[in-house]
Amino acid sequence: MPKKVSVRFLTLNEYFDERGRLIQIIGDSKAPYGSPYVVTSDFSPTPPGQNVGATEQQVSNGTEEVWEIYNRTGDVHPMHFHLVNVQVINRQLFDESVFPGKINFTSPVIAPYNDEQGWKDTVRMYPGTVARVIMKFNLATITDAKGNPVNVKNDYGSIKYGQAPPSPRTGGNEYVWHCHILEHEEHDMMHALVVY
Repeated sequence: MPKKVSVRFLTLNEYFDERGRLIQIIGDSKAPYGSPYVVTSDFSPTPPGQNVGATEQQVSNGTEEVWEIYNRTGDVHPMHFHLVNVQVINRQLFDESVFPGKINFTSPVIAPYNDEQGWKDTVRMYPGTVARVIMKFNLATITDAKGNPVNVKNDYGSIKYGQAPPSPRTGGNEYVWHCHILEHEEHDMMHALVVY
């Protein structure tokens, strides 16, 4: 019997900031309409009262997860994942008019395209579509020329048993996942991915 894999709910969103500029942001189950990295960002009234602080995805080393990423924007976003490669499971259209309070799927499951077979580090997220991807989070082991895990201490921290020192900010190993369109990446469609 296959082991249970955790499923994570994520969203891609677009709004206008207080100066009328279009911004792109990532959301999750804590902030489905999106959460800006700059906590002081002030959105227009759509959606009202959704100005929340930045979120980050926290995962455990060695775990597998399925990410369901709902694209609520009018753009195709090439989402790039650091640390992990992903496999596209499938996609499905959903009704944005009642989202996220209720998820109504409006199409059958759509298989990955031929060029999406196998492991990828970037996946296209289509408008009005949930993309389901699976990944396993494995921190790299730093080894010497003989393949033995490195143990070293320097000004930047200690590497013990081949594991890089954790971030002093989070206590984990920090990576990111983001849209590969530079303007979107710079407008907060980039989130922290912290592995513990």
